[in-house]
Order: sequence, then C-alpha cells, then structure tokens
Amino acid sequence: MAFVFDDCRNALLSAGTQIDSALAMVGGTKSDYWLTTIATTLNIPLMVPKVGDFGAALGAARLGMMATTDVRIEIATMPSIAKTIHPDAALHQAFTDTHARDHAAFATLKDL
Repeated sequence: MAFVFDDCRNALLSAGTQIDSALAMVGGTKSDYWLTTIATTLNIPLMVPKVGDFGAALGAARLGMMATTDVRIEIATMPSIAKTIHPDAALHQAFTDTHARDHAAFATLKDL
C-alpha cells in the first residue's frame, strides 16, 4: 500500500507538484508503525491531527462549498496537529530498492 502512495506521489511530482509533507487521516493514523512505513517510503513527514477524523468527505464538502458559494480557501484550514511522524532515514533506501523490484516484477508478470 505504501508503494501505491509512492506511485501517486511520483505522478504528482512529475506534474510539477512539490510535496514537503502530508496530512495523515482517519483509521491509518492509529498505527505509528504504519505511518512510519508510509513516511519512510515517501521520504516526507506525516502530520497527524489532534482530534477528529479528517477525511475525503470533509474535503469534498469543503470543495463543494467553495464551488457553489462565495466561501473560498479560508474554509480549507489545517487542523491542529498532535504529532509528526518522520521518515526513518536508515530504511528509506531499502524501501526505494524494494519498490523498484516491485515495479520490475509487475512489468515482467503483466505480459504473462
């Protein structure tokens, strides 16, 4: 799953998006191990909100409000952050190498 996030991040980077950190949301935020795995794979810090489940539905509702009313970006505020999970620098290269092997295996298997 972390490699899927990495593929998405790489697509955004190739389109010119700069990603310095990310906001971790809902169920996955309950596991520091999972968050560290994602942060290490992406090589960016993940911020975890203090309270509430901030997810896609809230984001979609905010975008809908911005599209249909005079409300603008001021409603898209960052929640208070409880903690930040940083990448494990000692493991990042191993994760990168494993992801490359994953891509190579997929390329080999997709034509079978």
